[in-house]
Amino acid sequence: MKIIFVRHGETEWNKLARFQGSSDIELSEVGREQAKLVGKRLRDIEISAIYSSTFKRAYETALAIRGDRAIEIMKDKRLGEIDFGHWEGMLFEDVKIKYPEEFTVYRQRPHECVIPGEGSLDKARMRAWEALNEIIELYKDSEENIVIAAHGGIIRLMIFELLNIGTEAFTSFPLYNTAISVVEVTPERNILKLFNDINHLGLGEEAI
Repeated sequence: MKIIFVRHGETEWNKLARFQGSSDIELSEVGREQAKLVGKRLRDIEISAIYSSTFKRAYETALAIRGDRAIEIMKDKRLGEIDFGHWEGMLFEDVKIKYPEEFTVYRQRPHECVIPGEGSLDKARMRAWEALNEIIELYKDSEENIVIAAHGGIIRLMIFELLNIGTEAFTSFPLYNTAISVVEVTPERNILKLFNDINHLGLGEEAI
């Protein structure tokens, strides 16, 4: 089976570089266009199931990916983004100024950071893995394509779990809006086939 992870389209908070986390922010106009483009990119791919976070930005992206397919989008709150507590709604720069020590740990040693709200990245990783593992158990003996529309942080943590990558790498793997990442799950090993692909946005060198 292949798991096709898709990060949601842009929101106004993404554009402003605000911590978004568990805040239920909808897509911006740019984000809706991005969702249409990623839907077009995946239009001819045979998809057996689509899972989504319960947040609007992920679900709107999942709807665009589904298109005319007769597939129910299955929402799962465990696929929601990391809860950043009192950091949410704050600009990254303001968090850096107001909570300099915590922000430095988050950026440089994320596996050691006490995340406001969630508690830790490992806690978020385990609750997302619980949901992902259930999906894998349903389709592991197949050759089907499963889409998960979710969030940058939580997608990275799920991929890390699949590939046995430590959480300390969290801030070293950027994931852009509507980026596609693909992991092939086999009995022998899990293989990263694609990561952070945004060719459908037509950004060219701007994405480098």
